[in-house]
Amino acid sequence: MNLLDILRNVIPGQSRTGPVHEQLTADAAAEQRVRLAKYKQGWRDYKGVPIAASMNEDGTAITYVNFLRRNIDKVNWFAFGRPFKMTHYKYQNELDVSLQCWGARRVEKMLRIGQFGSVTGDAYIMVAPAQVAEEILQYNKDLVDYEVKVPAQVRVVALNPAYCTPTYDAFDSDVMIAMEIDIPLRKYESSSGQWVTTFYHQTITKNEIITSTLDSHGAEVPGSRKAQPNAIKAIYVVHIRNYPCGDSCFGLDDITEAASLNSALAGAIANIGQILKYHGDPITVIFGAKSSNLKKGPNKIWGNLPKDAKVENLALQTDLAAANAHMDTLKESLHATMGVPEIAQGTKQAISNTSGVALHTMYLPLIERAATKHQIYGPALVEVSIISIKWLQELGLMYQVDADGTRKAKDGRTKKLDEQDFEVIRQEAEFRIGLPLPKDRLIEAQIQTTLMAAGLQTTRDALVELGESRPDEKEKEIIEEAAAKAEIAMQTAIETSKATGAGQPVDGKNTPAKIASGAGANQGENKTESDTPKGRPKKG
Repeated sequence: MNLLDILRNVIPGQSRTGPVHEQLTADAAAEQRVRLAKYKQGWRDYKGVPIAASMNEDGTAITYVNFLRRNIDKVNWFAFGRPFKMTHYKYQNELDVSLQCWGARRVEKMLRIGQFGSVTGDAYIMVAPAQVAEEILQYNKDLVDYEVKVPAQVRVVALNPAYCTPTYDAFDSDVMIAMEIDIPLRKYESSSGQWVTTFYHQTITKNEIITSTLDSHGAEVPGSRKAQPNAIKAIYVVHIRNYPCGDSCFGLDDITEAASLNSALAGAIANIGQILKYHGDPITVIFGAKSSNLKKGPNKIWGNLPKDAKVENLALQTDLAAANAHMDTLKESLHATMGVPEIAQGTKQAISNTSGVALHTMYLPLIERAATKHQIYGPALVEVSIISIKWLQELGLMYQVDADGTRKAKDGRTKKLDEQDFEVIRQEAEFRIGLPLPKDRLIEAQIQTTLMAAGLQTTRDALVELGESRPDEKEKEIIEEAAAKAEIAMQTAIETSKATGAGQPVDGKNTPAKIASGAGANQGENKTESDTPKGRPKKG
């Protein structure tokens, strides 16, 4: 058996016999268990669930400080906390319509996707018609028979990574050949009086969609298997690797490396808190006397003690400065590891006189993290738009039908996009999102203004760079407003010329603008003496 045969043994639908397949299957199952355990631990760290040992002697929980969640949320807000847009000079209409599939909660969904990626290392986005998503693709008739009327009924859904298992080409980890989804379903059985967990299983390939029901042990329930053709000939689940890992098809998360630092920091804070609490209510030590004769508390005077008696409070002799320095070191290391400067979490900083460049330098680690996520998540989100367009075309929602029966897009195209068009979109479409820092927009506006003044940038392209969601409509509004202002200026100049007796424009030669600037004056046939050049008369 050669290498290609070995690799093919792990691909669904191929022959799976022999000891090699058994070994690979065992390894795959072990990897799956490790991956799910990693996801579970990531969520525990993100939510700040303290370990059982983090308890006081009296059984109360120690205050657990969790900076992981705050830092991850800050990174995702910087990266995806504003509405985004897909841009392409030729296919802008289709991309705009595809964004409607995200619905009104586009930012919220994007933050969830970023959260999945940061905590587990993987994020999965499914694009399917609303009815198909609700019924989990258990349909018995053609998709075109569904009453889908508006693009928003094709939905973008963020899937739990624990439910998804992708299969990639053996030689190209960017080519997905199948996606398996296992969604747990809990139902109450009145006959046994117990809750039973079953699994909805779905295998998606480019050619077909296979659905079935699995029992609690993972075995397929007899008679539940159904197979339907894939209407769009594409796997409509997109896998996003939060950060690529060379030896795995799955991504790296943002939480594992910093989890140990956060636990150490939480422990240090808890220890210092216990020390302060211990000495905040100090223990009184009595030598040579009975405690029953003494009353503890402020403003108490003790007298008639035996000759050799001594009463004192237990003093604080712990090196608290070293403990605080250790805690500060851990916190600084945690922020540096996660790429979130302390100033981003509200640390006091005198920024009233800080320049924009200095502020960017202070936030540079966070800006770099956000830029990296844009570069990794952006192409995957473009693919989500492509799948959305395929569904919209399949359901007849992308192109309007004219009275003569011609299907046209807003820009006049009459044909559906094909794979060649989609490949152009993959290569050239851009993921754009609003700028995070307040001064960024001002700096970008100054740059675009300078380019426009030099004739190196158009108004529309400048609007796109500034994140305008409707550049064509906005450019039209700007032109109309400029024309309206010019008309008002002309009327004002005409009224002014009438009031001053300067006369009205004649045959369009003396326009108010020319009169106001002095241009066009002295061009009429009747000249006054003041129009004659003055000076010494010429001889002869």
